[in-house]
Amino acid sequence: VLVYQFDPQWNGIVIGQAKEPDMDDYLDLRFPASDVPKQARDLYFRNPYRLIPTRSYQPVGLVPVINPLTMRFTDLSDCNLRSVASVHLEYLRNLNVMASMSLPLIIDDKLWGLISCHNKTPLNLSYELRSALELLSGIISAQLAAKEKEAAMTLRVQLQSIYANLLEQMYNQPSFTEGLLSGETSLLELLNLTGAAVVYDGGIN
Repeated sequence: VLVYQFDPQWNGIVIGQAKEPDMDDYLDLRFPASDVPKQARDLYFRNPYRLIPTRSYQPVGLVPVINPLTMRFTDLSDCNLRSVASVHLEYLRNLNVMASMSLPLIIDDKLWGLISCHNKTPLNLSYELRSALELLSGIISAQLAAKEKEAAMTLRVQLQSIYANLLEQMYNQPSFTEGLLSGETSLLELLNLTGAAVVYDGGIN
């Protein structure tokens, strides 16, 4: 089981895992955005999970190919029995697993990451177990959202404290530039920088 988090460019990093001793270690590995393309990401808002009971399934074509009622291809976006892209089957072969199930972690209507489950042998989960995993992904998403809000609030309080200290230093120093760059609190701390220069009145500090 892998917990996979997306960055702003949709690249992924494995931030947690549970595995059997003979399985490969993927913790902290990074994967390009192309591994989970936009079309696949969008489907997670319509489907609570993606289950592949076995990678060795034999795909079956729809008959007829064109829906006679709509005169279009049949949209299988909401169907769990739709076939899998060949690149994903290759991904499962590379992992040396036969079955997989992935569940979305959605925070504030955005896809935050995925829970990716794998099995070394074919496995078709019961409806009850799939429903339990769907509930679990929702609980984890809610907990992640709460922790992120808590972290953002803590950071905001810290920055406000640094900002107030800087204002006091600027007021007490002969030059506001000294107040920004010297003293117990500095501009570097406020903006999380390793270096800064203040250009003022022809001088550089």
